[in-house]
Amino acid sequence: MRLFFLLCLISFFGCLDKIDLNSPLSSSPFLIIDGKITVTSQQSKLRILVSLSATPSKPTSFVRVSEAFVINSKGVEKPLIDNRDGSYEYFGNIDFNFEIGEKYKVKLVAFTKEIYESEFVAFYEGAKIDSLTYEWEKGALEDKIIAVVETKTNNIVNNNILKWDVIQSYQLTEQLWGDPPGRTCYATAHVDLFDVALFDARQKGINQPIRYKVSEKPLDSKFAEGYYFTIVQEAIDVNTYNYFEAYNELLIRDGNIFESPAGTIPTNFKCTSHPSKIVLGYFYATSQDTARLKVDHQDVGNPKMQCPMPPTEFNPCPTRACCDCLSLKGSSLYKPHFWK
Repeated sequence: MRLFFLLCLISFFGCLDKIDLNSPLSSSPFLIIDGKITVTSQQSKLRILVSLSATPSKPTSFVRVSEAFVINSKGVEKPLIDNRDGSYEYFGNIDFNFEIGEKYKVKLVAFTKEIYESEFVAFYEGAKIDSLTYEWEKGALEDKIIAVVETKTNNIVNNNILKWDVIQSYQLTEQLWGDPPGRTCYATAHVDLFDVALFDARQKGINQPIRYKVSEKPLDSKFAEGYYFTIVQEAIDVNTYNYFEAYNELLIRDGNIFESPAGTIPTNFKCTSHPSKIVLGYFYATSQDTARLKVDHQDVGNPKMQCPMPPTEFNPCPTRACCDCLSLKGSSLYKPHFWK
């Protein structure tokens, strides 16, 4: 999942350590370990992703470690499943489940024998999504489709901080200029990766309504054949909120989170075997709720389809997706299970 590739940078407060990347040590590659525990009404799951930092001559790359564990505050530990691509997982079960209010951390042992551990993190039950709707906002230059979540604060004031992931799914049919339509693809991917939707509702009190615009999209050809918003709502703690707040600020300033990070980068990971060794990343736990919404093209003015595109003098297919819809990010020839 793309989200896990991006969850690797910053938070400003609490027990998080700060690492100065302007020091000479930052010229050496270091590990980035990030991930989270998610708990829904269907399952509980832990997933982490390990990568090696970029150097001037080599881009950031995913790496494996020798061992990876999840540990609860009672000292019970379970090994994670090695997916052999830098990602590690554990699904909660009757022997070791992820429980509301309990604390957990992850521990990794590199092939070079260094030991990396996160701080303990806890999660609490969050509010459910009451409704997901959209607004069609007409503008002088372009129209927008705005996804709006309605929810409410829960009965734990200190846990009333919300984060939303936005996933889009849309349909596109191949067609070259002058030819009949070809294959139909369904593309699904996270969006708004560079502006995480957050809302701190701790001052609103308990059981208070929240109405929040979680995503704004230009009304373009993606809406022409079929479009769905999928919104994942997370309840997060203040340290995680501060991390994503800083994440947003850093990306606005630099536009790149791996190749040229600037300033002081906090983390809740340590290399416990070599405390001076640099490691970045962030690990948190959250309860999730998901809602999905279809945007019918007939209800938003029947926007123009992307394909076919007129050929140029040198290219009969100036838009690649029109001759190969599988080139779209997250594309498949199979309909998602929710598609109607």
